[in-house]
Amino acid sequence: KENSMYVLVLVMIFQGETKVKAFDPLFPDWRTCKEVAVSVEKRLMRTRPSPNAVANTYCFQLPKDV
Repeated sequence: KENSMYVLVLVMIFQGETKVKAFDPLFPDWRTCKEVAVSVEKRLMRTRPSPNAVANTYCFQLPKDV
């Protein structure tokens, strides 16, 4: 049985513009992805360009056939 892989996606909103970025590399499990996601989100929110800017992170499981 193959292990699942997870991708970390960043969603950033600033001045009405939305940017979506995938974070390299893929992660071998949800826990590792989530640990990095929390760290990245905290850093992005700490360094955001204005109080209205928003950064969210999400971990998604890739389908097995990818």
